Amino acid sequence: MTSTQKPAGPDRIVRYGDHPDQHIAVRTPGVTPRWTAVLVHGGYWRSPYTLDLMDPMADSLSSHNVATWNVEYRRPDEHGWAATTADLAAALRAVEVSTPIVVIGHSAGGQLALRGVADLPAESRPALAVSLAGVIDLERADEFAMGDGAVANALGHHWSGDSPDDVASSPRHRLPLGIPQIVACGLDDDPHLLDFSRDYSAAALAAGDAVTEIHSAGDHFAIIDPVAPLWAEVLAGIELALGSGRMGH
Repeated sequence: MTSTQKPAGPDRIVRYGDHPDQHIAVRTPGVTPRWTAVLVHGGYWRSPYTLDLMDPMADSLSSHNVATWNVEYRRPDEHGWAATTADLAAALRAVEVSTPIVVIGHSAGGQLALRGVADLPAESRPALAVSLAGVIDLERADEFAMGDGAVANALGHHWSGDSPDDVASSPRHRLPLGIPQIVACGLDDDPHLLDFSRDYSAAALAAGDAVTEIHSAGDHFAIIDPVAPLWAEVLAGIELALGSGRMGH
């Protein structure tokens, strides 16, 4: 580390509620950030998995003059689905910046991120939404009992097309989102997740959304590994979408 680089880790915590999990770890670069990444971690909506999954990405982005807001939230296994949904909505409202915002969700966080964006008023939506190996079709994820029945565990019941909240919770059923999106998944990931990404992208394009698909070599965690080629491809896509050119080294 040179004397001009900030140490890794958040420089402040923004709290959006009274529960310890209702917080956002914020990293602000030493210079004016070019854009802001709001990061939503996965872990199949289960409490053992926390925002530290996204720490390496957050540190890397911060070192390249991108502000990061890494979101923690109450998980439904302990607090119920409504609490998780409300937390994502509150966290997105808590992000107050003047730079373009990119909301990035990984795995189950992809569902939370895209659902949260879909729930925002049109004038409050970010510049770009990004799904990284997202569980973005809850109907099919429940059919396949992915993650040892993670969808039913999170919702408290099997997904139902007769439930307005279940439908609202599934990004595949919320199209069009009305903003540009990047939908990415590694070719070495779970084949179901790859299918979800491809199907979602086709449906989003058909609905009129601007979508960039990225399907390249890499597994479920390479897509959030800041030194992996798969993440580098996603990052280049973000930079291109924002019109700011590729990130320097």
